[in-house]
Amino acid sequence: MVKRSRIELAPGQKGDNVAIPIPLVDRGRGEPRNILAVILDRSENDNYTLAIKHGILKGAYSRNEFELFPEKLLLMSDVNCTTFASLREAVVFGSRCGEQTEEKEEEEEEEEEEEEEEEEEEEEEEEEEEEEEEEEEES
Repeated sequence: MVKRSRIELAPGQKGDNVAIPIPLVDRGRGEPRNILAVILDRSENDNYTLAIKHGILKGAYSRNEFELFPEKLLLMSDVNCTTFASLREAVVFGSRCGEQTEEKEEEEEEEEEEEEEEEEEEEEEEEEEEEEEEEEEES
């Protein structure tokens, strides 16, 4: 299994660009699915240290956790190597819409509930109108 993964997943070199998938819970609907990073270092155990524009990502990534990017869009000089950031923090830095938080989720849930209530009220009004029409027809 390890041999197969080493054959299928070519090792990355220092300075290569990679695309790290962003978990669905950490990104909004209109946000990108990946974040662009640069390989800073590769350990003996094939764990990679990655960096983005806003800092070095905390933790080590194995080769199956990212895809090599064919073009060099991000250079080593573009990367901030003085600070550290988690993947979630990196997503917030690069976000166009802001942070995906529980508050936003709660607001969305409240809006959905209000819409459902409005729909129910409209349905009830339609039913009442139909009943009135039926009563008028019977009389």
